[in-house]
Amino acid sequence: MIIRIALFRLKSTYITNRLGLLWVFLNPLSQLAVYWVVFGMGIRGGAPVEGVPFLLWLSCGLVPWLFIGSGIVQGASSVSSQLSQVSKMKFPLSVLPSITIISQLISHLIMLFIVIIAVIVKYGFFGISYLGIFYYVIATVSLLSALALFTSTVSAFVRDFRFVIGAVTKALFFITPIMWTVNSKTPELLKQVIRYNPVTYLVDGYRNAMLFNRFDLTSAYTAGFWLVILALFAWGAFIHVRFRKHFMDYQ
Repeated sequence: MIIRIALFRLKSTYITNRLGLLWVFLNPLSQLAVYWVVFGMGIRGGAPVEGVPFLLWLSCGLVPWLFIGSGIVQGASSVSSQLSQVSKMKFPLSVLPSITIISQLISHLIMLFIVIIAVIVKYGFFGISYLGIFYYVIATVSLLSALALFTSTVSAFVRDFRFVIGAVTKALFFITPIMWTVNSKTPELLKQVIRYNPVTYLVDGYRNAMLFNRFDLTSAYTAGFWLVILALFAWGAFIHVRFRKHFMDYQ
């Protein structure tokens, strides 16, 4: 049911536009072009990163971020935005965050496939850790689902919380090394923030799997990442079950 509704929502989002589902490609491609011109050609002068062309390096980080960023923002409003539609029917409200994340996942997989093809053309079929890509897709969906379960419940009662989520997401974009790299000039405090940022774990994981054929789950960061997800899911499930009977009162 979740997958069917997610597919319907994705289609309904673009069906009224002249270009239809082409916007699934055009939206991320337009952002990629802007960041490449400004940061790649403008600030870096077209210099590669670790021997990788900047455009390809940027693509491998920006594509997962677009999924993460949209998943955070839309996941927070997944319950409050749908209350009027499900208020008169028997519908499990707990699946609304999952529907939102899965609909974003479909677009993400399409763009991820395009980037993988570009990497294969550049470095060959065996230069990619496909198991690593699969793992980080699952890890990203898990983080977004756990986070959405919590944020969507809070947003249903405190509508201003969505603006807080939007501001935090924008800040998260700039403190995550998506368009820049950590070096000796990076302040130590910022290095610590980046190190314990779960989004950094995901973005770096995607890049390492696609560009450098690296996939390692033995680090302490992996254990910490999944502990964060378990804590978010447990807390989100607790407050969702506790307060879901009162959602309609705040419609």
